[in-house]
Amino acid sequence: QGAAGLLSPAGAAIASVPGAQHASKPPALTEEDVLAWANEAVARSGSKRRIDSFRDRTIKTGMFLLDLLAAVEPRCVDRAEVQPVEYDLIHGADEELCALNAKYAISCARKLGCAVFLLWEDIVDVKVKMIFTFVAAVMAKQLTLNKGVANVGAMARALNTAKAEGAASPST
Repeated sequence: QGAAGLLSPAGAAIASVPGAQHASKPPALTEEDVLAWANEAVARSGSKRRIDSFRDRTIKTGMFLLDLLAAVEPRCVDRAEVQPVEYDLIHGADEELCALNAKYAISCARKLGCAVFLLWEDIVDVKVKMIFTFVAAVMAKQLTLNKGVANVGAMARALNTAKAEGAASPST
């Protein structure tokens, strides 16, 4: 919670999960926590894609978001509908294909039951806060699919433990 008592977007997404009101306090998840979860979920699904931040220009293709949705629920993404497009630092990416993937990612998230607050243009334009809110909503949905709200506290503890271990280990 912030100084004014407001929840972070991730905390708000998790608090919106049915039954979360009964939890004593939503975990204080940071943008880095949500980013780490997203990259880990996509990696566990077998994809090689990852993002460095929610500002990563490769997000505009929609491919990472579709991989994330498929990692949470493989049946919600029909790979035949995904347009193969990659981001190139020099040439960018085909805007039309990016738009199709962005629209499809939003459709898949809605099919999964996520609270979606962004437009496809927000994905193609890589609007950082909107992308973050989208990923946090997918994260909250996975929590409801995997043992519900009871898993939120365990997840927060695991993230905090991983952060503490990472801070304790010597940097390379």
